[in-house]
Amino acid sequence: MAVVGAKAMVRIPALGNAELPATIARTAGVVDPNTRMLRAEIDLPNEKRILQPGLYAFVRIEAME
Repeated sequence: MAVVGAKAMVRIPALGNAELPATIARTAGVVDPNTRMLRAEIDLPNEKRILQPGLYAFVRIEAME
């Protein structure tokens, strides 16, 4: 399960599949019993201002043991 502080990698196809490191900042804390999904939010630094509204991304979250 994803936990606060877990590392993630964000891949953005529109930016040449650029991969950016991120961290899980918050979770809903409850897994949806119907879908087995957990809503989570990540913090993604954007110092270079390359991220714009409307971009799609794929996120890979490292499993915590």
